[in-house]
Amino acid sequence: VKYAITVGIQNSEFENILITAVDEIFPVISIEKMLNMIVEQNYDFVSGTRYKKGGKRLGGSIIGGLLSRLANNSFSFITNFPLSDLTTGIKMFKKSKLRELTLVAKPIGWAILYELALKSQKHNWRVTEVPVITINRLFGGKSTFSYKWLKEYGEWFFWGIVNLRN
Repeated sequence: VKYAITVGIQNSEFENILITAVDEIFPVISIEKMLNMIVEQNYDFVSGTRYKKGGKRLGGSIIGGLLSRLANNSFSFITNFPLSDLTTGIKMFKKSKLRELTLVAKPIGWAILYELALKSQKHNWRVTEVPVITINRLFGGKSTFSYKWLKEYGEWFFWGIVNLRN
């Protein structure tokens, strides 16, 4: 995932970048809302959220959903982080802002987007979120989730606590 994302960003001709997981279906209208927040309201980073009013997570494993909600809620509680859903694969940001960051996440799962969200806050970007209703694997298929992801996400979780705690 990391290599696909970084190559896509490098080859993009446009300033505003949308990253999304292909197995996570969400309303297209959310893209317009995210883009308006960047273009009209001058946000640098907009994250989809399944965990605020108007958002919802449908499908996927029950354990995955519980772990995601637990991790996001506890992280927000500990750090007062302004985003409620670091683990979603739905993010939009300004390409020009990436020059401020050095992304070092291992190519495991979606950790690069977790890192991007954390570092956007550390670098004082204007961040916000848009509620989204997602449907995981509507057309079938098996999750590629691996417990190796937990270690990588855990490292970023604790990095965030150390570096972003208010």
